Amino acid sequence: MPKAVMIIAVVFAALAVSGCGEGKSKRGLNYFPDMYNSPGLKSQEALQKEAELDDQGNVVTPATDIPAMVPPVAGTVSRDFNPYDLPDTPEGLELAKQLSNPAAPTREVLMRGQERFNIYCAVCHGKDGNVANSYVAGEGRVQGIVSINTDSVAAMPDGQIYHIITNGRGRMPHYRAQLLPEDRWSVIHYLRALHTAVAAKGDALQELEQIQDEAQERFRQLPEPVPEYEQGQWPAKIRPEAAQ
Repeated sequence: MPKAVMIIAVVFAALAVSGCGEGKSKRGLNYFPDMYNSPGLKSQEALQKEAELDDQGNVVTPATDIPAMVPPVAGTVSRDFNPYDLPDTPEGLELAKQLSNPAAPTREVLMRGQERFNIYCAVCHGKDGNVANSYVAGEGRVQGIVSINTDSVAAMPDGQIYHIITNGRGRMPHYRAQLLPEDRWSVIHYLRALHTAVAAKGDALQELEQIQDEAQERFRQLPEPVPEYEQGQWPAKIRPEAAQ
């Protein structure tokens, strides 16, 4: 082996050994420090800003710590953000009634609306929209919560329900932080389907009750049966001699 090659091999071996320490707390020889000495900060660390002094040495601005997780600039919005500009006023509610649901009531939309409804709405209003079946308001635990499977809610325009979900109403807080705009429209579609199902169930029960009432009425119209021993004579089929 040439002498130069041997010297290079020994040098690299020494570098490899020098880089191995207990717990690897030291890197040995610092080659290319910019590769591992990153200026990035962890979330709980802070940048230290030195104090600003004037010409006489007086402190103009004291030293401060700037957190690494700097909050966004005022007015910053996330990408694809869809602002809702209608105020929570009677005038804003009237304008909201003119809004139309941009989502189509597809199977995916209804399933998404059902999922969001069961998470955020059913706890107070019940899975079927009946407040009596809810965990929070059932059995009168909390007052002031209404059922939402009623005809009055079904008569509300989609924009009005969207406005209520966005801004809240009465004891109901707003859900604009929990539900994205598209999820609110999906919940409204599911609420429509829920009302239709509940109404159909009510119609079926009403029809069944009507059938039962009619059957009972027909039964009541039948003559009271009279026992044979009270008819005065035995039927001919029982007394053949009576038929001669």
